[in-house]
Amino acid sequence: MAVSDFDTDKDGVTTVEEAKSYMGQYDEVDRDDFDDYAWEYMKHAYRTPATTTVAPPGDDDVEDDDDDDDSKEVPEDSKTDEELYDEETKLILDAADEARDQHRETDKKVKDLEQEERDLNQIMKTDFGTGFEYLPLKGKCFELNSSEYKYRLCPFDRVTQQNAGGGSETSLGRWDKWKDGAMYYSGGVSCWNGPARSSTVEVRCADTDQLIEGSEPSRCEYSMVFETPAACPDSLPDISIDKLTTPLDKHTEL
Repeated sequence: MAVSDFDTDKDGVTTVEEAKSYMGQYDEVDRDDFDDYAWEYMKHAYRTPATTTVAPPGDDDVEDDDDDDDSKEVPEDSKTDEELYDEETKLILDAADEARDQHRETDKKVKDLEQEERDLNQIMKTDFGTGFEYLPLKGKCFELNSSEYKYRLCPFDRVTQQNAGGGSETSLGRWDKWKDGAMYYSGGVSCWNGPARSSTVEVRCADTDQLIEGSEPSRCEYSMVFETPAACPDSLPDISIDKLTTPLDKHTEL
């Protein structure tokens, strides 16, 4: 490919800016950047110049119209990539595409593994009860509507409050610890000229999971009652450390 192929305005001079337009306006690109985007700009200028055969003057200049139609060449710009590139170039492009696909797939698997590891570490750090009986509540949220507010409890995560008429949620605390047998959430949004909001959630045994009470007995201190089968003495789930690590074991190979 000649330098003149980058002369986009066809004024006979190839400027630096014209050359950079084929590289995404960068002064230089590495191999990965070339594969990802530079080649997409540059390949349209990568053309094999069309050759024109000039016949000597004579009687043969006048040919049948059918012969003229058969001898017409297909314009370079109308050719597909398959027609433009030789076999070696096609193999290189196919290999580059395959390498990019493999890299994306491997990168996704690594990120999934890292997320699973973070989730497992968080589970091991959180007190879900002596037998992990409260683990099934993780990732769930429960709401209670009153005449003034809508309370939302997400066990082992957060507690929020929202005006009954709508609007944004106010944080009443993030999961902190068990305190005197109740769930304790601290570090919520600070009250006006007051402390940060906090919530204490009493947990009671029941057949279903539901938030049944919510109030503010003291300024910026909220009290709630949550019923769940997890609080019943005979409701320990069949959960072991081996089962918790199963998701990681399934993805040890990339």
